[in-house]
Amino acid sequence: LLLSEITTNEFASVAVKNIVLNLNEQCLFFLWRTLLPMLDHSSSDETVKNTCLGAITLIKIFVSNTKSNYEEHITDIIKSLLHCLRSDNKDINKSAIEVLNIIIKGIDKNDIGSYVPSVKTELSEIRNQLTAQSIDYLKGFSLPKGLSP
Repeated sequence: LLLSEITTNEFASVAVKNIVLNLNEQCLFFLWRTLLPMLDHSSSDETVKNTCLGAITLIKIFVSNTKSNYEEHITDIIKSLLHCLRSDNKDINKSAIEVLNIIIKGIDKNDIGSYVPSVKTELSEIRNQLTAQSIDYLKGFSLPKGLSP
């Protein structure tokens, strides 16, 4: 089963949802270790973009439906999704924003402040990378109904 099929094949989507939602907490480390590197959006190769979109979709399925505690992985997931906002692919941008919104809404209001320093640092690193490439803005922030700068 190709990860890119999750977004286009309903059977694959349902099957993957059932598998992911039945993972125990010990398996989550391996899930994130496998998925987060797949959020590589930098290639113009269509397969890489589809794999990235599939990985985002899989993360969305998990964070939208799980009862498992994945709190220790939230920072890494957010950082990886922020990098997806650099993509030229609007579907990747929109999907990353959707998942970021789901994750942020799921964080307890008393805990949200603990994520700010790492997000701020990551956005600063992304800004430095964009500046080095003579890019003035983060593409995911310029979408209609996207995140506001």
